[in-house]
Amino acid sequence: MPGAAIDAAVFACFDPPTEVLSRIQLVAKRIPLVVVVDDGSPGLPQDFYETLAGVPNVVVKHHDRNFGLARALKSGFTAALEQDCRHIVTFDQDTEIGDELLDRLESTVGEVDSDGRRWGAVGPGRINGFAYDGSDAHALYEATELIQSGAVFNSDALRACGLADESLVIDSVDTDLCLRMRSSGWSVYADARIDMAQPIGNVRVLEFLGRRLVSTNHSAQRRYYMTRNRLEMFRRYRRFDAKWCLRALFWLFVASVLAVTVEDHRWASARAIGAGVRDFVRHRSGPRVAEAEAASAPDAIAVVLVTHNGAKYIEEQLESIVEQSVLPEAVFLVDDSSHDGTPGLVRDFFADHPNIRLLEVTAPARSSDLYTRIASNFEAGLRAASGFRFIALSDQDDIWEPDRLARQRGRLQRTGAVMTAANALVVDAGGEPTGETLRDRFPVLADWENADPVEQLRSVLQQSMATGAASMVTNELVEASVPMPYGWLHDRWLSVVAVAMGRLDADDTPVVRYRVYPHQAVGFSGQVGLFGWRRIRDAARKPYINTRKVWDLMRLRRMATKETRPEFRVCSVLRTYVDGRPDGPRDIMTENCDFPAF
Repeated sequence: MPGAAIDAAVFACFDPPTEVLSRIQLVAKRIPLVVVVDDGSPGLPQDFYETLAGVPNVVVKHHDRNFGLARALKSGFTAALEQDCRHIVTFDQDTEIGDELLDRLESTVGEVDSDGRRWGAVGPGRINGFAYDGSDAHALYEATELIQSGAVFNSDALRACGLADESLVIDSVDTDLCLRMRSSGWSVYADARIDMAQPIGNVRVLEFLGRRLVSTNHSAQRRYYMTRNRLEMFRRYRRFDAKWCLRALFWLFVASVLAVTVEDHRWASARAIGAGVRDFVRHRSGPRVAEAEAASAPDAIAVVLVTHNGAKYIEEQLESIVEQSVLPEAVFLVDDSSHDGTPGLVRDFFADHPNIRLLEVTAPARSSDLYTRIASNFEAGLRAASGFRFIALSDQDDIWEPDRLARQRGRLQRTGAVMTAANALVVDAGGEPTGETLRDRFPVLADWENADPVEQLRSVLQQSMATGAASMVTNELVEASVPMPYGWLHDRWLSVVAVAMGRLDADDTPVVRYRVYPHQAVGFSGQVGLFGWRRIRDAARKPYINTRKVWDLMRLRRMATKETRPEFRVCSVLRTYVDGRPDGPRDIMTENCDFPAF
């Protein structure tokens, strides 16, 4: 084993057959570290894995519930990365493994490594005798995607691009990893010389117009994930690899037609396909993820943390999160293309705090509009965390007061609000108080709790008073606020929707030490550092964007209270916004934003 090209293996298991034990033992003889992740197998004897106790390089990890393949892979990857393993191979519990397969994989990894290629993953080019992606290559070639069983992942790429996306649960997990790596400049290779035996459903080969079509006869649950997640791959990567996405959609259509015409359980498959399309459109996670989150305590808290090159201050932010008097159950990390190692620092930090679950959410495609890009990142995190009732928003460079989560959850429970926007102490780059608070710059209507709903609404339209970094929202507000319209900052839009519903709480107590420092893209000053042609372009867009925002506000009439509904007519919006400000007309959206510097 010394000097092995592959130094870790991960087995993802759920109600595994007894044959998996001999496969694990075989791999353990060849590979220095083997991590077995049992994903909450319900009917497994307690002593099932006891035969592995005498194998010193095998580690068995147990999940208390079945969270899906993505969670199992993520646990295995994390364990291997903690041991500084360089090349990690993953196997399903039913993959046929022999010395020949391991020899071939070792040889291929050595080949791509010796050539100095920047590779993220490499794996078999043929599955059960068929070319996995239809390639006619006969040796090593650059591929679009790999099946995860038998694939070897480069730890450098995993650290740079992130681990398995838990929101996908069970299907397209490997596809997402490969496309994410490729879109970040890491190549993916398949070796046509490696033919791996892998059970894939109840396969039937059909002939149609001279072409062979494969019917897998997957369960309805699997068909749901296949539909939803393939569509999600199109949403995420259509701009990066449009050709692959269109081809994948075509084969999804073919597979769906076969599922509802020639396979077993046709009606159940049809319903599952419809549910997959529905949840894709609504940006909803699969049922198993929702069930896992719902299994949390009803008052559990999640944190949405958005980062971009935040290595300098991220540790202080994270320390203040884990020192809360009431701890969050999960932190949803959305990293926007950091190149300073920020995601790795967050992963390493929470590896030392396993009582808080870290879930990584893929950042959406970049928008040319900075405000939209910022809001989209937070929206992605909010959608992923919507299984939790209470969700706190977090920057990467602030410091929370120890009772922030407890205080804000208590206010939401006591008032019935869907958003509470608190105050914050302003500190400089070194964390020293400047003598100001956010309320000094963004004041709140006097006696907010007793103010008339119409006055509250008008004050929010006239002046931003909610800063995301000091706010907590409920999943009810998330459901009402997404998708966030183009051009709005996330905290501005959330506060407008909350006040329209008559359920926005304002708290003058500082719950965050809000850091202000040079080079913030959008920060305390409320201005974006645009120069040259970008400033001209931004100015040219404002009339169009502001017109769209008036329309966005008018659409809120459907959720407004009886008192505030008339305020969302176009004439009322314009009168409130233009005439209601002592300093005259101003861009509806040039308000405070707490997104970190770019």
